[in-house]
Amino acid sequence: MYVYRPAALPAKAPVVVALHGCTQSAQVYSANAGLNTFAERHGFLVVYAETTTANNANKCFNWFQPGDTRRGQGEAASIRQMVAHAATAYGTDTGRVQVTGLSAGGAMTSVMLAAYPDVFAAGAVVAGIPYGCGTDVVSAFGCMSPGVDRTPAAWAQAVRDAHPGYAGPWPRVGIWHGVAGRVAESTTSFPLTVELHAMGCPAGCL
Repeated sequence: MYVYRPAALPAKAPVVVALHGCTQSAQVYSANAGLNTFAERHGFLVVYAETTTANNANKCFNWFQPGDTRRGQGEAASIRQMVAHAATAYGTDTGRVQVTGLSAGGAMTSVMLAAYPDVFAAGAVVAGIPYGCGTDVVSAFGCMSPGVDRTPAAWAQAVRDAHPGYAGPWPRVGIWHGVAGRVAESTTSFPLTVELHAMGCPAGCL
């Protein structure tokens, strides 16, 4: 975990959790994502989570491994603990926690929003994958290209199953995806949108 703390961080500041892509590190993502500039300008803390080669040989977040994507387990639980640490160590506002990530980090952003809707107020998925698409390495590649076709109800149910019984508000979500990607096809953004609408995502959620 790498933390960027602005020079003048206000009390009860918001938090943005940032999740890197494959082969990257927290510090590399910090140096290139541009979030630190906005943190200085708007007064929020940035928590850069990092996975390791011990978890994944390519340093990808394991968005496709059930043991890392379920509430209270694996990488998802570790990222949740980072949010709790930020509140304790820096006095951040637990009601204003957002998450964003790129590629594998974008897919892990979907995981965090689905598994912890009570923790994250909003998220931005950049070139990511919808929650529950893959359950192993083989199916993960199919999710990335050509993509997976499911009914809106099936996509939505995958998210509901991530936190059964949850009846609170769902996070606001921004979906960002180009059309020239060579790893995750642009079609992967469509199931993300379908997933949210099928859940009854209210006006302003997207």
